[in-house]
Amino acid sequence: MKYHLSYAEFYITHVCNLNCPDCNRFNNYAFKGHQRWDDVKEAYSNWSKILTIGTIGIIGGEPLLNPDLFKWLDGLKILWPKANILIVTNGTRLNYVPNLYQEILKYKGKVRLDVSHHDPGTWVDAFKNLELFLDKDVKKEIQINKVWNDCLTDDRSVKMFRYTDSNDIQSRLIPSWHFKDSSLKYENSEFSLHESDPKEAFKNCIMQDCHHMMDGKLYKCAPIGVIPKFMEQYHVTLTTNQKELIDSYAPAEHNWSDEKLDKFMDNLISKTHIPQCSLCSSNPEHKLITADTKKPKIYPIKKQN
Repeated sequence: MKYHLSYAEFYITHVCNLNCPDCNRFNNYAFKGHQRWDDVKEAYSNWSKILTIGTIGIIGGEPLLNPDLFKWLDGLKILWPKANILIVTNGTRLNYVPNLYQEILKYKGKVRLDVSHHDPGTWVDAFKNLELFLDKDVKKEIQINKVWNDCLTDDRSVKMFRYTDSNDIQSRLIPSWHFKDSSLKYENSEFSLHESDPKEAFKNCIMQDCHHMMDGKLYKCAPIGVIPKFMEQYHVTLTTNQKELIDSYAPAEHNWSDEKLDKFMDNLISKTHIPQCSLCSSNPEHKLITADTKKPKIYPIKKQN
């Protein structure tokens, strides 16, 4: 294999049932659209011939809302059989997806639930949902988590909760107090983006290792992949420079030349900023999360006839 990523996220849906403020993929708005496995499986098959992945995150939006979830899970395990897979979910839909437990069970510990629950008001429900989903004799371990330093429990210590049930199904629950500013701003009934120092923005970025697979292509991070998709549904006011940055960004494709792919992958592995990092805040603030299921009433772009 020519390239390796220790972690890569496969973004499979814009749709989420919650509206966590400052969602870094903008799923707190009425963002529509699922990525269907059959549309991209050929591209990812080609990627699997040149790229190994240590851990795969299946994310959204809320991935449990994608009707192709099992196709994604089965397809990715066939293409990257040695990879561990995390289904990154808010946990509210665990007990509403028929046969989800059996689907995870068949992979014998190679597929794990990562419950990232962002509303302190419903943490208790999140714990109950996960424990109800798992089989009997659940073991729970509380760990100090030095990596997720933006996920604080009610005593302000950094914790996560690891579960293992009688069938060795492993899950992790991370209750969160807050998000940092997303790249998307909504002020005075208008969407816009940041104009920051790209070096400073990258230095303070919590997604430096969250490289994104979307539409069969590899993106440096979530925002640069999702911003153009959001702009297909909502108007975002851009400066001339911001528009040029978005239009000029080219995600990696499996059929690129060796020279072009080498340069792209070197940027990922060396953790180097790109000009598009300026679209995010250089000094993101922490904001308390209070999520519910109501989406803001913002009207999408009217389609031209």
